[in-house]
Amino acid sequence: MALLEDAYGTEPQFQQRTFVSRSTNLLAYAGQSLQLVFQANSYSSSAYLGWFADIDGVSFSCQHFSTPEFQVLLGNTSSLSATNQIGSTTDLTLSMPLLGTNQTYYWKVGAVRDGVTNFSTRFQFKTGQRMIPLAYKGFSANGIVLQFSSKTNRSYTIEQTDGSLSPTGWYDILPIGPGTGGLMEAEIPLPSIDQVYWRLRVSP
Repeated sequence: MALLEDAYGTEPQFQQRTFVSRSTNLLAYAGQSLQLVFQANSYSSSAYLGWFADIDGVSFSCQHFSTPEFQVLLGNTSSLSATNQIGSTTDLTLSMPLLGTNQTYYWKVGAVRDGVTNFSTRFQFKTGQRMIPLAYKGFSANGIVLQFSSKTNRSYTIEQTDGSLSPTGWYDILPIGPGTGGLMEAEIPLPSIDQVYWRLRVSP
């Protein structure tokens, strides 16, 4: 057992029954078990031939008067340090930076209050493939056959644009629907112009 905090003071004499308030900052010991000890270091002469320890009751309250700040640490290794901090916020959300494809990330959050930082458990996640390739499989009686990999919890649509690749020029040409969890094929009608581009839209 280690001594963490001392609160000293002279209490009123026996039978005056005046409540005494003591306060201390214990944020540094969050998550730990604490023991409260009352100790008398001297006594009044009126206590001759007798010793009294009279504690009628003890109450506790926890109050925070500052807004907490949350530091978010993110990295590709499980050893996260201050250099992995990607931002801080007083809200419960934070915009993520652009993440790599098919990579494992580790992250944790530090809550800063009154100059004391307490970190959460470390978590991890893995990103998927940001761009899903469309593979050309050949011609069919109805047009061109494209193939792509799918997931069962995603829905797919083929979009098309002309050769200018204008950012606003994409439009739906073939709603495919839910994925099967494996390879899927889509037959796209032959375009009426010489050059077009296709892409796969995934939701959600």
